[in-house]
Amino acid sequence: MSTTIYNTEDFHVVVRHDNDPQSPLSSELGFEFRFGIRRRLETTSANCPRPNNPDYWFYPVYGYVHSGVALSLTPFSCPWDSGLAGYVAVKRPSRGGEWRTRKAFLAYLAGFIREFNDYLAGDCYGYEIVETDTGTVVDSCWGFIGFDHTASGLYEAGKSSCVYFQAERNKA
Repeated sequence: MSTTIYNTEDFHVVVRHDNDPQSPLSSELGFEFRFGIRRRLETTSANCPRPNNPDYWFYPVYGYVHSGVALSLTPFSCPWDSGLAGYVAVKRPSRGGEWRTRKAFLAYLAGFIREFNDYLAGDCYGYEIVETDTGTVVDSCWGFIGFDHTASGLYEAGKSSCVYFQAERNKA
C-alpha cells in the first residue's frame, strides 16, 4: 500500500510500508534490557546486569501476547495472555548514569515503549520522491516508526526532500 502525502509541480512524496525496518533495540538506548516473551521476543542487551545489581535502577516491563506482542510499563488486565516480560535497567546517577531522576528516565522509557510497540506491530514506513511525469524514484528514506507521519518526522522529511528536488529542477 502506498499513499501520496505531498506534491510539487514535478515531484510527489509516496509513503510505503518498510518491509525491512531496523529494530529500535539496535541503537544506543542509554539503558540495558532483558525480554523473554513466549519465544516471540527473546532478547537481551549486551551488558544487561542481573536484577540485584546495586549500580542500577530496575523497571519491570509487561507483555501482552495475542496474535501480536505489546509491551507496557504497567500490567495488562488479561491474566491469560499477559505477564512480566522482562526488565529495563538504567545506571544510577551516583554510579555514572546519565539520567539524573527516575521521573525523567521513566518519561523517556514510556516514549521508547510506544515506539517499540509500533515497531512490533509493523507500523514502519519510508518515503520515495517520485518524478511525476516518468514515475522515476529520485530519492528515498526509510526507518520511520509509527503510523502518525507527522510525529515520526516522515512528513517533514519527505516534504523537504520534495521541495529540494523541485528547487533543483527550477534552477535548470
